[in-house]
Amino acid sequence: MAITPVIIQVDEDENYHTVADLICYNMGLSISAKGRSISEAKDIIASIEAKRLIPDIAIISSMLEFNLEDGMKLAKKLRELVPGIKIIAYTSDDEAKWGDILVKKTSKDNDETLIIALEKLTHQEFNFSNAIK
Repeated sequence: MAITPVIIQVDEDENYHTVADLICYNMGLSISAKGRSISEAKDIIASIEAKRLIPDIAIISSMLEFNLEDGMKLAKKLRELVPGIKIIAYTSDDEAKWGDILVKKTSKDNDETLIIALEKLTHQEFNFSNAIK
């Protein structure tokens, strides 16, 4: 993985893009490409195919537009294009088995949070630099 990993995110819900942005900011990371629909995911895929973008980590929601298999299909395509990519299934679907790490959006008792997942994959520590002290 690159010293500063290239991270992409595809999620139809803008709130989860904001959450990921804030977490990455507090880890000294940034998200290189974002998609909010299947069409935007296809644009990201085109950039990867053209070698303009080589992601190390993808944060993907199960549902991008039509059904809970959208994320799984995107993960499969990303693995074909970038075999070493690490995929975070960032979803409310308990059965999402297609990611390297499952991060549930809706669980308060979650053992695996987006912060923990990104810390594991990037070896960067979350810093509460923007938290009110």
